[in-house]
Amino acid sequence: MFSNLSQLPIITYAENRAMRMEGKTLPLLYRLKCDLVEGIDSILPETLLALARQHAPNEADDYKAVLLLGVKIADDFSDLARHGEETNALYKAERERLKPVTDKAVQRNNEIYRQLELINVDVSNHEVRSKARAVKLREAELEEADIAHETAKDLARRDELLAARAELQSESDALDQFLRTGDESCLPANFVRPDAV
Repeated sequence: MFSNLSQLPIITYAENRAMRMEGKTLPLLYRLKCDLVEGIDSILPETLLALARQHAPNEADDYKAVLLLGVKIADDFSDLARHGEETNALYKAERERLKPVTDKAVQRNNEIYRQLELINVDVSNHEVRSKARAVKLREAELEEADIAHETAKDLARRDELLAARAELQSESDALDQFLRTGDESCLPANFVRPDAV
């Protein structure tokens, strides 16, 4: 039937997570599994006999040829089942190992979302205050140099807020990537692992 089933590569945790998160492959695999079951169910005994004869062309006795085919199919399905069990065990073990890191990443990402909301409010408020302040400075008929100096201070504060927002967004993007894939290399450099606390 199939060749080298006992040598199928294990699907890694990161590959498994990525497949589950992308949303197209897993449903297709379940559809393929259903198609296989339906296909097997539609095979007639005479077709299996022809397959057995093809599989064991030197066997004159049909009964023995069918037995040989049955052993081969059973071995192939056993290899497939074993592969699934090994992949599932690896996935569960890795998920359990990463659980504290994943929980910490979710917690940190939630903190970042709250901080980003506050920074976005600060940026909006800062821009409104800066414009109002510039109008007041002009109305006060200050020297252009003084106005420029005050405006530069406002711009510097706005730039600080924007830089903080960009830094937090970058950290959040890295955490999101880790949460999607389970790949620890995606964790941001400043991430404090729970086992390091």
